[in-house]
Amino acid sequence: METIKELEKEKDLIFDKINSLEAKRLKLEAKRLKEDMPALKKKYLGKCFKYKNCYSMPSKPSDYWWLYIKITGIEDNNYFRAMTFEDDGKGRIEFEINKWHSLFDKHIPITFKEYKKQGSKILQKLIKHKSLT
Repeated sequence: METIKELEKEKDLIFDKINSLEAKRLKLEAKRLKEDMPALKKKYLGKCFKYKNCYSMPSKPSDYWWLYIKITGIEDNNYFRAMTFEDDGKGRIEFEINKWHSLFDKHIPITFKEYKKQGSKILQKLIKHKSLT
């Protein structure tokens, strides 16, 4: 029968092995990302998308609005830097110029012209708001 001290020693060896394997995995992942980075930049940098956004419990189509995204940078950890904007139609308008963002299959590619047009619409809505006149 093993003693507590022997079990603790075995546990420590297992943790050391897990940590060693995790370090190897992270090193391989970093190498893969570094190799993939030029292709990612070519594919996504400067590209624009829209995404149907909503709050947590949408129940009807009017609960959704478009979030517009322009990829402005790609980080080593595979996250994108983006300029984003949205108008939820309920009084909340948001622009972010340096947002961390992930792309999903539900992001719809759009032209820069559409991105700029929609951004201009939202800015005009702000400019024309009665509290600013």
